[in-house]
Amino acid sequence: MRPPASAIVGALLGPVAFVGAANALVVASTRAARTARVDALAPADVAVVPGARVFPGDVPSVPLRERLLAAAELLDAGVVARVLVSGARRDAGRYDEARAMAAFLRERGVPAERLLADAHGHRTIATMRNARAALGPEARVVVCTQAFHLARAVFLARRAGLDAAGYEVDRRLDPFALQNAAREAVARAVAVAEVALAPLTSARAPSR
Repeated sequence: MRPPASAIVGALLGPVAFVGAANALVVASTRAARTARVDALAPADVAVVPGARVFPGDVPSVPLRERLLAAAELLDAGVVARVLVSGARRDAGRYDEARAMAAFLRERGVPAERLLADAHGHRTIATMRNARAALGPEARVVVCTQAFHLARAVFLARRAGLDAAGYEVDRRLDPFALQNAAREAVARAVAVAEVALAPLTSARAPSR
């Protein structure tokens, strides 16, 4: 016996409704904490930089360079005292986002003692768990990433127990804006589901 059309429609609309509600929650709950202006940020302990693609030779991709330069800008402006770089490591350490990120900042004059490196930030949720483990609960942080990603990153940082604000680092037109928006809509829904099912307080502490 075929299921009624209403049951099929309901089964399809349920996930769509959840994705919509999750996106509304993530965006609305972080709106006041996100800005593109340095002078709108309160002083914080650390700038947190989530990882992104790195090319052979430890060359950060353009989006990752934007995030790192924004963190250096906050350091120079006295908004933060340190920078935590967090990214994935694989292939027995041959690919290491955090290593490349730290090297990029050191090459631009950021002292090594101002840097924390987390090589286990394979996802945004892991970055925020690890940041809390390193910095302690209620540490004040500024998350540096692109606007499409920022709401989810701040949402996860706050759910991990950090006092988080967000700094939009976009300095160019994004050629992948539509793809990023579509992917992010799903990622926000996944984030809401994950924090509802498990706490964000168990993690690895980054190295100095």
